[in-house]
Amino acid sequence: MLMTKGYCLEFSNSGLFAAAQPVSYGDVVDLDPMDPQQINAYFLFQKTLDWQSEEEVRLVAPRGSEAIVGFHPDLLTRIIVGQCMLDRKVDVIQKWANLRSPKLAIIRAEYDEFEHKLNFIPVLE
Repeated sequence: MLMTKGYCLEFSNSGLFAAAQPVSYGDVVDLDPMDPQQINAYFLFQKTLDWQSEEEVRLVAPRGSEAIVGFHPDLLTRIIVGQCMLDRKVDVIQKWANLRSPKLAIIRAEYDEFEHKLNFIPVLE
């Protein structure tokens, strides 16, 4: 059973995030660290099929870049909370999201073990 207690921030595919690249999913993450031709950032965009329902994209900065990256708040489009996140924590996120104009959407991700997919349910105020 997938027990997700965290959250995911969803951004629009513009501004800084236009450079994000999709993750590829396969049976195994194919990386041979002893092969000099494979010493690149490609492995950062690979995950096993177990994670395919995430439909993840990643933004990778070059080495030596600043650890904290600023972005315009309007690029944040919604917050996805895990199915096991405590309601009191979801309430804190909801209160924060309601301060924004327009309000920021909050949804809960619930894993369907039968279908092996994520379902997204709006969090009501």
